[in-house]
Amino acid sequence: MTESRRARHLRTSWIVLGGLTLLAAGMTWPLIAKLSSRFPGTDTWAFDESTFAWNLWYFKHALLDLHVSPLHTDLIWYPLGIDLILYTYNFFNALIALPLQLALSLPVASNLTLLVATVLSGFGAYLLALSVLGGKWANARVLTGELADAQAGSRRDLSLHLAALLAGIIYAFASNRAVYAALGHYNFYTTQWLPFFALYLLKTLRQPGIRNAIMAGLFFALAALAEITYASFLVLFALVALVALWKALPRRRDALGRICVAGAVACLLWSPILLPVAREFLSGDYALSGWGESVKLSADLIGLETPTDLNPALRPLSASAALGATAGQSQIERWKAELRAVEEGKGRFSDINTVFLGYLTLALAAVGGITGGRRAAVWRWVALVFGILALGPLLQINGRFRFSLDNLLPEGITFPLPSALLHYVPLLNANRASNRNSLILMPALAILAALGAQWLLEKIEVRKTASENRLARPLLIGGAAAVLALGILAEHLAVPLPTTDAGIPGIYRQIAAEPGNFAVMQLPLGWRNSFGVLGSEQTQLQYFQTALGKPIIGGNISRAPAFKMEYFGRIPLFKALTDLEMYKPVAPATDSAARDQAAALMALFDVRYIVTTPPIPGRYPYQDTWRETEAYALDVLPLEKPAFWEQDGYSAYRVNQPAIPNPFRLDLGTPGAEPYLGEGWSSTLEEQPYGDTGTWATGPSAELFLPMAGPVTSTLRLALAPLSYDGAPPQKVSISVNGVPVLRDRLLAPGWQPVEAVVPAGATRRGPNRVRLDFAWTASPRKVLPDAASRAVIGSTGITSPANLDVHGFDEAFISATAADGKVTNSSTGRRGYNVAVFDPRDGRLLDARGFDTAANSFEAEALATFLASLRPGLIVALATKGDAAANLTPAAIAALRGLGSRVGSAAELSGQSHAMVGVQGARAGSAAEQIAPRDAFVRVAGDFRTLAAALDWVELGQ
Repeated sequence: MTESRRARHLRTSWIVLGGLTLLAAGMTWPLIAKLSSRFPGTDTWAFDESTFAWNLWYFKHALLDLHVSPLHTDLIWYPLGIDLILYTYNFFNALIALPLQLALSLPVASNLTLLVATVLSGFGAYLLALSVLGGKWANARVLTGELADAQAGSRRDLSLHLAALLAGIIYAFASNRAVYAALGHYNFYTTQWLPFFALYLLKTLRQPGIRNAIMAGLFFALAALAEITYASFLVLFALVALVALWKALPRRRDALGRICVAGAVACLLWSPILLPVAREFLSGDYALSGWGESVKLSADLIGLETPTDLNPALRPLSASAALGATAGQSQIERWKAELRAVEEGKGRFSDINTVFLGYLTLALAAVGGITGGRRAAVWRWVALVFGILALGPLLQINGRFRFSLDNLLPEGITFPLPSALLHYVPLLNANRASNRNSLILMPALAILAALGAQWLLEKIEVRKTASENRLARPLLIGGAAAVLALGILAEHLAVPLPTTDAGIPGIYRQIAAEPGNFAVMQLPLGWRNSFGVLGSEQTQLQYFQTALGKPIIGGNISRAPAFKMEYFGRIPLFKALTDLEMYKPVAPATDSAARDQAAALMALFDVRYIVTTPPIPGRYPYQDTWRETEAYALDVLPLEKPAFWEQDGYSAYRVNQPAIPNPFRLDLGTPGAEPYLGEGWSSTLEEQPYGDTGTWATGPSAELFLPMAGPVTSTLRLALAPLSYDGAPPQKVSISVNGVPVLRDRLLAPGWQPVEAVVPAGATRRGPNRVRLDFAWTASPRKVLPDAASRAVIGSTGITSPANLDVHGFDEAFISATAADGKVTNSSTGRRGYNVAVFDPRDGRLLDARGFDTAANSFEAEALATFLASLRPGLIVALATKGDAAANLTPAAIAALRGLGSRVGSAAELSGQSHAMVGVQGARAGSAAEQIAPRDAFVRVAGDFRTLAAALDWVELGQ
């Protein structure tokens, strides 16, 4: 490239950047006018925008103020704290926002990172399109032999850059990005590195040298640092591109080598986050529950060509323009009405319509896909693959995924899609929202549309080559491109962009001025992760912590171990408040326990202030439950009244904390111990280990929270009894208080014994003191205790079930299997008659589940007999009846039951009876675990799967 041509391209790039910046300001209006006072988002939704603002603040606060790792915090989910390793942190934005926060403010820093993301998304797609489109000119036909090369090159450059710019406009201002901004999902708005990765990946495949591979690895790492989900998207994109280009690659082995270099660079740069993430995935309890609403969070086939409800220009064509909309409503109000309709299940689609491809965008992409030849090959495949994945595990059309097909089946049929297979791939199944695949679909469409626009502009130019007016031709080409750009912007329009208030009530700064570290509790009270909510969580209250700086009860996180949510849910006061928030009455026992414990709980957590906040109009459930919830809290909690601060609906109360006994003594295994037990303890509090009430430590580490009035040299005393059995290794315990070791490798003898340690004043604090017990080993009673193991033996067969089995036959039929990892499999078909579940005797895996309506006819009974007889010897079989299943039992069916170990000799013995049984194929008659009863038959084959270290009877801390 000559110097003049390089300078021209550089000048063009700056013009494109400037144009994209102006467009970003206009297409996100009114954000540019409210950089310091508003965030993109919708206040009736989840306040995820507040989450990402908090992320930026905590990253700075952890590094510069607390001098700790930003991958953990004790400021939310207090007093447990929470790891932020699997959080939607958006590390790239956190890094670039850090100096902006110091120089300007948190809202300005957050908003500028979003505007930069939009501009760079467009610019990256523009550069990617230039690379793809520019490949054609080597074989371009001469438009007219009379034109000079310089003139032809200039015109070709104009068409090339304008078509590439259209790709940038499509990608940067696509409807899906606007919807993500309006929902506060900033991680899926930070898309700028995806086209840059695609650009350098394609260069890596086609060009020698490792520079492009290094750049591809860099942009992969930047994308993964913005959102971990992007890593799986880009890996899949790379595989599709590699397959699409494989035959055309000149030196395939070299290309694969360069891909490995790119992967190594990406892993190296991403490793500070990748390694902790991988370790946490392998060791933490972060499993996706079921399908994670993956059907709901999928694109709808009709929705792909239905404008979003953010588009004021195409509102009459949108999914639910007639739902709840009135002539006097603003565009923002109509958008909120649609969100509310989705929450209530009244929307046209199962979820908010996120993926609108655009009419003109899709038309241009179709032209580009047809005329683009080999240049379009990769992008056709990428669009196809990610378009199908965006549709989710089941095909949805106009909000439905079950189709009757003229009542072929009463319940309807579904059409599974390839995305369903990803549910069974570890790590990949963590991406529960299939519609996010549109973030790769849209750049593919953008490139195809650019190819289509280039072809169209060429056609326009060819028709005007006879003209000698040099100015008319570029004006005509530019005018045509402008019309296309305006059409694209109109169909993806989302103006005005919904925003939420970035202001923070003054009470938080007033409380922040009080010295010391203490907790603040707020209403609404709630905890939220990606899989569920306890109470009415409002992330905006977590954002207020950026001014408060003190720990808060509650919080929002992406992934949380199950224990964290369970801990707060089993504390009576929190259960009462969250039940009221969610329309549930408080049970009398919960109310009594909450009142008895409220004052002590405030002292344990060192909660000094309660702040009640006004409901947000249109945000349910708290809008219509807040008065009852607030009244209950003011009645139960020990507060100074009236409120010392009231303004704009916010009220603040001081807490009257009771004196903490010195020493403080906690008797385990008795009601009221829940708040004091951290992670690592059995959820069954009232046990009788070795003759005394106590609680078992179920892991190698277990934590307690013990209150103190302030730092003082103290003595910690405990009564411990290790798990004991013949041949058990010596058990040892080490103890630390707030991270300070106070006892190392204390040998525990069998039976109950006192353990004592001196705790220096520097290791203690006012409020909850984290006492950690570390044990040398754990063991499962099922494996080491004969009595515990015998409970899992199936009757007198001598066969031990590897899974705990509960079999219940009555008016319904229940069969459930609980594996060693706690996973429960419901194995009954629920049919009338006999329900049969077959399990693998090695691992307890469900092999088959059948239902036989033996109450209907003898043919079903014969089918039962045939099925049972076909099972191979040694398989574990559970049976439960629903209703009277004996009416048509045949001798063959009775023989088949006896072949499992049943004692039944004839159908008459079962007449009018319920039947529950766990047997083994080939066992002697009468050896199964079996119950026959008039109404309700129940059989349990179960052992203690827990791993136990030691039991704790009581603990005492103080002088």
